[in-house]
Amino acid sequence: MKSRKSQQRRSLCAARVLVPGEQGGYQIRAARLECEGSLLKTVELFSPEEYAHKVALWQKYDAQLEIFDARYLLTPAFINAHTHLAMNCFRGIDLAPSGVKHNMVENLFFACEARLSAADVRAFTRMGAYESLLAGVGFVWDHYYHGQAIGEALADTGLSGVVAPTLQDLRGPGKAQWEEQWQATEDINRGTKFREHGIFAAFGPHATDTVSKELWQKISTACAKLELPLHAHLAQSCEEWQRAKTLHSASPSEYLERIGVLSSNGAHQLFAHGIFADRQDLRLLHRGKQTLVFCPFSAMIFAFPANLMAWEAEKVRWVVGSDCAASNDSMNLQKELRAVSGFPLQQLSYAKYYQQYLEGQASSPLPLAAERHKIWEDSTKFREADWLLAKVWDLPGELHPQVKVGKLSPGYLANLVVWDSHAPAFWPGDKLRSLAFGDTAASIHGMMVAGQWLGTSGNFAASLLESAEYKAAEAEARERLHALLAP
Repeated sequence: MKSRKSQQRRSLCAARVLVPGEQGGYQIRAARLECEGSLLKTVELFSPEEYAHKVALWQKYDAQLEIFDARYLLTPAFINAHTHLAMNCFRGIDLAPSGVKHNMVENLFFACEARLSAADVRAFTRMGAYESLLAGVGFVWDHYYHGQAIGEALADTGLSGVVAPTLQDLRGPGKAQWEEQWQATEDINRGTKFREHGIFAAFGPHATDTVSKELWQKISTACAKLELPLHAHLAQSCEEWQRAKTLHSASPSEYLERIGVLSSNGAHQLFAHGIFADRQDLRLLHRGKQTLVFCPFSAMIFAFPANLMAWEAEKVRWVVGSDCAASNDSMNLQKELRAVSGFPLQQLSYAKYYQQYLEGQASSPLPLAAERHKIWEDSTKFREADWLLAKVWDLPGELHPQVKVGKLSPGYLANLVVWDSHAPAFWPGDKLRSLAFGDTAASIHGMMVAGQWLGTSGNFAASLLESAEYKAAEAEARERLHALLAP
């Protein structure tokens, strides 16, 4: 774990900084930011005229001040609300075996994960962390085995986030280690060094069919006592739903309600996927402290995406994540936002009338055009940059009671990206649409995580990839993966 100088101060100013809008959403203002340790201490906003006058004065007495002109835009770093970073080692895994089509998690991932050591997980997590940083992600919600190793890997690379060591006592590769991972959760929560790196803990029950009632209730009690959030998978497979119905005569969500988890007095609850949650289940998850995570491209591989329009209709709070590269092949959140934006109109491709038209059973496509217009009008927010970016900025940054992240505001984790708006992928750079609908990773000029600049500004990606730390991390990860794949 890299050491840090406690309470290190940094000052920077920029002609264009993305900050919360006065009436909601975001605004771009000239600003001066002061960081102390891992947090933003002050954020002062100025008119363009005030800023031009002030910056000339600041330069005279603050030699350490870092200044960014109007070419650059400073924004919060992205937050990935559901990851398994170590599973980058499974990227491109063979999906041909017939058993995979039924339940990828149980028939493929569990078998692979049973072979991973803590050292493997630390090495592979580093690779997932570097990929995340290069895509502008500064904070992750990671849920995986060998939690202590995950926290160390985040600190090794400079990425911040919440670590939820996987807890399962009924089934799965972590069945025999749940007590050890419980201890890892408490150790991460108490670890001052982790906190200095912007790394925090959450309790991570795996799913309703891998965790016993007793352990769910023990976790729920501990969440309230330690003020830690809960991060789990919920209703992610037909098998999970069927087991809940067979064993408890309830859906997974109804089961958690029945045993007191959803109605507990604990901290926030983050549930990934929710594919097999019907409208009645969704209403149980609308209590103010439950949030669902939508991972569009991953869900298309291991199952299929949940119906976002139903989530919206039931007023469920939700955010966006990528899940793992093994079921996704990318940790780029901007790609996920594009999928979210296009989701409402995709339903027309599978509508009954369109199927009839394809089969020559409808005389005209004109009714489809009318339906498209209706859906377009009903889903305008899906094309609003502010609304989309909130799913990877401030909404997932409000879920942990011990840290605030996702906004450039006082008291928040100092996680920010400096974008070069003159770069081709960002140009012309005067609208947030570039961030919500584009792929601007190549436009990253610099990045700060938990108050520390990573890499070299102006040469961000290359400086990370050419660093001795990255080369050593990649070499170890490659060696460990080779050993795991050896016959």
